[in-house]
Amino acid sequence: MRNGGRSLDIVHCIINSVSAHLAASALLAYGASPVMADAAEEMREIEEKSDALYINLGMLHEDKKEAIRIALETAHGHHPVVLDPVGVAMSAYRLEFAKEILGRVDFVRGNASEIAALVTGNRAGAIDSAKMRHEEKKKLAEAFRARYTDVALTGEVDILVTDTVREVAGGSAYFAKMTGAGCVLSALVAAELARGGDPLSAITKMKRAGAIAEKRANGAGSFVVHLIDALEEIA
Repeated sequence: MRNGGRSLDIVHCIINSVSAHLAASALLAYGASPVMADAAEEMREIEEKSDALYINLGMLHEDKKEAIRIALETAHGHHPVVLDPVGVAMSAYRLEFAKEILGRVDFVRGNASEIAALVTGNRAGAIDSAKMRHEEKKKLAEAFRARYTDVALTGEVDILVTDTVREVAGGSAYFAKMTGAGCVLSALVAAELARGGDPLSAITKMKRAGAIAEKRANGAGSFVVHLIDALEEIA
């Protein structure tokens, strides 16, 4: 671990308020230390003490954009940066900002619509990506990686493209019934990169934790609680 021998790597999260609590809890369960901050005035100081930066474009606004720009000035080239391009297939405002910062991030995690929007720049076409077959999604992820950076295109089967192409199936149908499953996975990838690990580890553990939680849950609400428990058990 870096920065004075701390026991936990610090993951600075600039995230939406909907998913912040869940992502922070997941990071703690995973063995990382989350810092949730989005004030421009403290970005440089926090970033200098962090081991990874996780940027989430949910609930984007001008103040948040400015904070992200400042955080990137310190983080880029200093520690890993993970981008979750939430909603770029729905909003030109988000899409343009994502394209602005893509050259300064190390990893992107998104669903097929989000990755398609970034590759094509066409939000209408991205919505149609929900109908894509698996092989089409795989080609899309490979195209994104060739143009930008390492990527995980997630869904029923997660497609990870780095120097190689790897796929991870499994997980739980409850992922689609909870708010913030993708946000949590992006945070775990940031934690994994902070410790010098392989993003595949975070993806695999998220799938395993989902399968464990589903067996214990009585519904979508209790699934979330069991998911955090399972992440702590297998991290």
